[in-house]
Amino acid sequence: MLQTRPNVVNFVCGKSYIGIWLKKLFAEWSRQSSQRLFDLNAEFIKWIQDTDAQIDDSQMICEAESGIIDFPVVSKAAVPFEIESSGRARKWISNQMHLLQVCPSAALPDNKIMEWCQIIKKNHADVVEVHLLEMLYHIRAMNLSGALECLRLYFDYSMFRMSDVVIPTTTRACRMGTLDQRSLRFSCLLQARLCRLFGDKHAARLLLSECVQQAQNHDVACLRMAMVELAALEAMPASESDLKTNLE
Repeated sequence: MLQTRPNVVNFVCGKSYIGIWLKKLFAEWSRQSSQRLFDLNAEFIKWIQDTDAQIDDSQMICEAESGIIDFPVVSKAAVPFEIESSGRARKWISNQMHLLQVCPSAALPDNKIMEWCQIIKKNHADVVEVHLLEMLYHIRAMNLSGALECLRLYFDYSMFRMSDVVIPTTTRACRMGTLDQRSLRFSCLLQARLCRLFGDKHAARLLLSECVQQAQNHDVACLRMAMVELAALEAMPASESDLKTNLE
């Protein structure tokens, strides 16, 4: 416990007040017999049950004094079973994104999808994929600004990585997470694709130029995808603004 391992950051320093207290607590716990551990566990369970009973009694007293007994009412904001946990929410998001792209009629209605997305963002802050599903909704609604905002939020949150194996080269400072900016290269690529889908060729070219510059740093996959997107952009028919620019 709290021992230093190679290439692992300790969230609690062993020489701090909390670290010393935890060491003493663990040493005392390890010296206890099996029967003593069993008794402590039973006392802890009894303490929790007594606390719950006191809370129930106080609620019953308040209800008796008011003369009105309120029956439990199911909250309207109850989390649906399909998105009750982070794992289920990610599975549901993946399924809905697949249906929206393959068979939109089989997906949930748009208002239902947005309602569940709000529930996911409120109860599962770690599920960043919900912003991609909202982006698809805005694309279907022909809302470019909303789609770009959802894409920006997705990449902002997805940069953060929880990690306990990253150690700075100059100091032993403890960090609960680190920022991985490699995914931002694909942010420019996806924003350029959105601009191309909505006919904004000028913004798409600028974003693809930025993407190519970033992808040249040992990211062949992103570079190839940017080249494909550039080819698709050049294959688009010229718009009226492009014709005016060429004439000028």
